[in-house]
This record gives sequence, C-alpha cells and structure tokens, in this order.
Amino acid sequence: MRRPASAGPSPPGAGPRTTTPVLGFCSSAQRAVAAAAGEVAGDPTRPTFHFLPPAQWMNDTHGAFYLNGHYHVFYQFQPWHDMSGSDQTAEGIGWGHARSPDLVRWEFLPPALLPLADQGERGLASGSACIRVDGVPMLFYTRTPFGTPENKREAWGALPADDELLTWRRVDLGLRAGQSGVPADIRFNWADMYVFAVGGRTFATFKEANGLVVEARDEALTQWQAVGFLGSGPHVLDYGYGGAGYDDPPSLSRGLYGTTVFEDAAGDPAGRTILLGWVSGFRTGRGWRGCMSLPRVLSIREGVLIQRPLPELRQLRGDHVRRDDLVVASGTRRVDGVRGDALEIVAELDRGSVAACGLRLRCGSNGMGGLEIRWSDDGLLVAGTRIDTNEPVLRRRHDGRLTLHLFLDRSVMELFINDGAATVTRVNYPDDEDRDVALFADDGEARAVSLDVWQLAAS
Repeated sequence: MRRPASAGPSPPGAGPRTTTPVLGFCSSAQRAVAAAAGEVAGDPTRPTFHFLPPAQWMNDTHGAFYLNGHYHVFYQFQPWHDMSGSDQTAEGIGWGHARSPDLVRWEFLPPALLPLADQGERGLASGSACIRVDGVPMLFYTRTPFGTPENKREAWGALPADDELLTWRRVDLGLRAGQSGVPADIRFNWADMYVFAVGGRTFATFKEANGLVVEARDEALTQWQAVGFLGSGPHVLDYGYGGAGYDDPPSLSRGLYGTTVFEDAAGDPAGRTILLGWVSGFRTGRGWRGCMSLPRVLSIREGVLIQRPLPELRQLRGDHVRRDDLVVASGTRRVDGVRGDALEIVAELDRGSVAACGLRLRCGSNGMGGLEIRWSDDGLLVAGTRIDTNEPVLRRRHDGRLTLHLFLDRSVMELFINDGAATVTRVNYPDDEDRDVALFADDGEARAVSLDVWQLAAS
C-alpha cells in the first residue's frame, strides 16, 4: 500500500502536527477504557453483536468510508466516563474509531482525535469524511473551544499520519466566524460539517448555520470559502440526524439518532447506500452507554424510503427454528423451542378479524411481560412507539398481512416492518431471566403464517 500523501509535508493551510501529544493522550484514554472494560464485561444488558467500545460513552456515528479492504467508522467517544449523573459534560469527547472487513465484525481502534486542552479544545463534535481525488481519506470535525458561547466553534480537518489510519494530524481549514466568508455573527454552536460532491465540485454545509454552504478551493480540501446559503426551495440533504423511517424523534431519550450515510462500492458492484446510526436510551451508571445500529441498506421504492438489514448479517445466524401456521386464539401461545436474548426473527402475521395480535419478546414462560409488538385497528405499538393505522406502511400490503423482521440483542431491538418500509429502534430492560417468545391474540383467532427464528452469535 502506498503511503498516504498526508504523511509528507503539511499541505497549505495545515495546522501543526500533533501526533506525539495525541499519542500520549490516546494511551491515557485507552488505559481508562481498559480499566472500565473489565467491570462491564459481565453486564447481561450489554449488546453482543452491535458495535460499541469496550466501555464508557459513545454517541453520534459519522465519517464512514471504505478503503483498502476495511470499512472505517468514527463516532463521538468519551473515554473517561459514561456521562452519568450530575457530572455529565461534553468536555473530553473526541472521535472514536472502528474498522471492519464486512460491516459485521468490528475492531475497536485507538481514538482518532481527542481534544487537546492546551490548545483550547474542550471537545470535538461530529462531522463527516470523504476520500480525496488522490485516494487519501480526510476527516472534517468540529472544534469546540473553552469559553463558549463567547468563543465560537470552528470547522477543522484531519489527514492520516500512517498507513493504517490509526493516527491523524489536524488541518486548519480557516473555517471560523469572520473568516473565509463565514459570517461573524454565526451561531456559536454551528457544527457538523457535511461534505458532498456535485458536478466535480466539493461543497459542505452545517447544522445551526442558517443554511451556510462553503466550497473547497483546492483538490487537497484544505482551502474553503463560503459561497452562499441554501434557499427555501426543496432540498434533499441528509445532515445525519433524527434517523429515518419511524425511529423515535431526536429527543435523545431512546431510539436511533446521529446517523451517517455513505456509498458502498465494495459490497455491491452497482454500489449501495448504507446507513449507520447511534442507538440511545441506555440506563446510566453501568460503565458504558450507547452502541452503533446494525448497518441498513437504503433504497427508494414507489417514493418510499426503504431500510433493509445488511445481508452480511446472516453470517451471525446459528441454530434455526421454523414454524408454519401457528394459530393463537384469545390468549397467549409460547413458541416452543425458541428462547434467548440474541435473536433474529422474521414473522408474517395474519390478524384476521381479531381486535389485536402480535409478538412478545423476552417474556416469561407464561407468555407475559417483556417487549410487546401489538397490531390492532389503531396501528402498530412497538414497546411504546406507535405507528398509526393510516400510515402508508400499514396499508401497502394488499393481503392484509404484516411482516416483522427484527433483531434482538439483549437490551436493544431493531425492527424492520413490511420489508423495511418503516423501522423502529428501542432500548428496553426486560427481566434478565425472561427469554421466551410468544404470540398473542385478543378476542378471536389470529395466526403466524410463518415464523423463522435464528440464534445470533456475538460479532
């Protein structure tokens, strides 16, 4: 592999090399994570096949790309604590880093970027990444200084300092209030530089910036200039927030948030669009919080955004149970031979004329408790998240049936409804000993036309 161009002299506009102090800081962060990892390893609520760091806090995913045999993804990472209690602070948050050969098996890597207090950095917020025309990846992050709101955020870049992309050096892009055309009165918390290419030109926009658009003035992407603002007309521009489909709104309480989307030419010669997100809503005080969602393949069908689980996830499948024409009448029916807290389930339900029917996961041996997915005349209620019956996703099947494809990973559930026309992501805490699966029907007879269940291995 040729050495990245970034390993040579600093390009125009580059800030000082910070490899040595960052490495020392990185070692301290890794020791803190390692010390906490032993205490959280036995937590029965901790996901097994979703990616998360060995311990401490993670949030937004960003900056995903594929290069030289590996997928790389970055995420907001607080390596010194799990953001619990009254001491919650963004101070110390930087960019965590993981890589994978297949988007399924992930390797935790040293943090790519951490805030340097001696350079006035309180934290490093989200951003994006791209592969430059010379084949070198570049990160775009938000520098949050001490003394906000008087001191406003700045948009910076980073280039790899080694072939393995394990260390990165900062690049001053000149994007700060009152410079490079950025308005002096821009909001102090403008952030999350999102880079995209159109017609051979490279642009970026931001959140909390009133639609500000900047353009790269060189192929090295180190010189930028403001060129205007997004108008009030229609735009298709994903800032990477709020999830997609029917995931919970961005309240930070639970669900899918802090998403990133990237084009993947490695997994499919025709290319495919992959979405990754941050699963939030975990309990505090456990020494870890947050995980990455399972990768989703995006497409558009009949004007509807479709999200399907990544096909490569099938390699996690173990023991398989299939049941056909399971009838349940005015009560609950536990599914024999199915038990666990790490499962993939595909179910096709026929409600018939009953008032409600559905599935219970992580329930007791009597079929009660756990996570309930209830399908009724009112719509679909997924452990507290509601999809109204008038929503297109529940009216698109002409046979009146409902297909549920779900992944259960201890406290995390990701559900894909009617072939991915909608999704729900939930964090829940059933009793540790409750691991059964049951069907239920209210006031009549319903059936599972088919039910496939796989035990899933840790990634």
